[in-house]
Amino acid sequence: MPGAEVAQLNLQRRTSAPGALNTNRKTLTITYPITPLPSIHQDVTDIENTAKELRVELGILEQVLGQLANQILLGLVNAVLNALGLGAFAGPLDTMLANFETAVENHLVTPLQGAANEIQSIIDAIANALGLTGTGHSIPTVQTQLADYVQHLAATGLYDASAGFANLGSSLLKGLDAATGDFVGTVDSAATIAGQAASTVQANAQGALDSIVQAAQNDASLVNQTVATAKAELVSFFSGLTAAFSGGNTSSPPAASAADAVLAAGAIQEHLALIGNGAEEQVELDFSTFSNGAMPAVFTAFTNTGSPMTVTGGLLTLNAANSAQELYYNAASCLSDYHQVSGKWHTFTPGTTAIACELSARYSPSGFGSVIAQYNSGTGYWQINGSDTAGASLWGVRCNDTFTPDAEYTLVCGDASTRNPYIFQLLKNGSPLTITAVPTGDASQIGNSSYVDTTHNSAVGATARDCGVGAITLSGGGTIGLSDFKFQDNAPSTPMAFVSPAEATASSTFTKLATIGDKVAVNIGETGKAMVSIDAYSSSANGYVGVSISGANTIAPSIANAAHGLNAIHASLIFDDLDSGLTVFDLEYCSSSGSVTFSDRRVTVVAL
Repeated sequence: MPGAEVAQLNLQRRTSAPGALNTNRKTLTITYPITPLPSIHQDVTDIENTAKELRVELGILEQVLGQLANQILLGLVNAVLNALGLGAFAGPLDTMLANFETAVENHLVTPLQGAANEIQSIIDAIANALGLTGTGHSIPTVQTQLADYVQHLAATGLYDASAGFANLGSSLLKGLDAATGDFVGTVDSAATIAGQAASTVQANAQGALDSIVQAAQNDASLVNQTVATAKAELVSFFSGLTAAFSGGNTSSPPAASAADAVLAAGAIQEHLALIGNGAEEQVELDFSTFSNGAMPAVFTAFTNTGSPMTVTGGLLTLNAANSAQELYYNAASCLSDYHQVSGKWHTFTPGTTAIACELSARYSPSGFGSVIAQYNSGTGYWQINGSDTAGASLWGVRCNDTFTPDAEYTLVCGDASTRNPYIFQLLKNGSPLTITAVPTGDASQIGNSSYVDTTHNSAVGATARDCGVGAITLSGGGTIGLSDFKFQDNAPSTPMAFVSPAEATASSTFTKLATIGDKVAVNIGETGKAMVSIDAYSSSANGYVGVSISGANTIAPSIANAAHGLNAIHASLIFDDLDSGLTVFDLEYCSSSGSVTFSDRRVTVVAL
């Protein structure tokens, strides 16, 4: 068969005997064709191809399953991170688990460890406060220590186990209120626990209360004082301090807080700064510090028509119709002819008719002259009037102004720089207002920023040193509310003061007469010396005129250092060993028998 494979079969036959040498061998060759099997070969090939395809598909499936596993693992990690409040993780996967471990440690394990440390610190702090030392204390240890304290507290009578701690405060106050006489009950028990005799604790506590009251009253004889009395004296001290340096009621000061004492300390600093700049008296009232109610007692009304002024919402207010209130400050006076008075009106609201507000200076409670600056809402200008020592009007000028609530208006009397007490000026927030008219006086001064009394008849001297404020309404009513009031000296006082009116006293102890002003303030130098001259007219030989010294030095008047006799009397005194600083010399009067009248009183002081 052509093209077929050929196979040969060789057959050999042996002709020799068995076991003999084969020398005669014949070979038969048979040739036959091999038929091919095409279907079997094809099947084998197909199987091999299929196997290859399966291996490829298995590789692809392996990759898909690997990616799916990565996504599942990444989703689980991000779910945990989100639950912890952390951001999602993007990859790569080979660093994901390490980063996940770090994130959990930083944001969960470490804070929890820190919180545990803080809790331990708190427990240790409580334990230390209860008397235990060291660190690492447990809650049971603290509980045991606290229970021991409660047991001792119960022994004092302050703690009733049936009522818990609810009665602790009231029981403590009862113990303190037992301060008068013997301290009993609570103090006895507490003293026993403290290892002190109850009588010792009682004596010490009572002594502390007595010391407070004695210091406040400057009276060492006051003993067996109560807690309530000591509290009242402390309140009086704080409010009196505030009043003395910020212009309040010093005779019966109202309740005050520690914050008021801080304000008083600030006022002292301002006062000392003013003295350092050559001035002396300074008073400043902020009515927001006053309680709602009647007009403060530091004011006296020299014109009192209609309804009085009251403190309302932090303002000294007049809000009734047909009322005129002109007040002067009665708790202090200026010490020189060079002074100024200021006011701020937060509310200035006319009704159907005009209203007016005013400042006054150079006023005397005895009715002597004054300088008054008044703003009238109906006219739209300030009118400034000056009087002589008898109260007669001398001059009047006008300054146009658009009234501005909360602006500070200041009436200035005297020019310390030129030593001329007859120059007057009105300021608005520190800037002078221009004179626009002179109804009475020297009209040539129109256009000037100050007015000069060339007649020199305006009130000056020790009898014209008070300052005040006023408000006026008409039938249409209106509201006037003053938020701040202050006055101060602009120069040192002169070393001489003179008061003329004749006034009497029958007091056997030194006292002031009705007309004030017979005092001067002098800065004592490093020598510590001052010469004081006293002059007066006395109706009786039983009269005495002494000098009270206050400020940097405190010396009470005495008979030994007084001028006395009949008619004109005189005394010259030398004080030495004084402390440096501003010192006030004030005349006081007494009688050894009956009533004595004094007049033409004069005090002169020269620092040596």
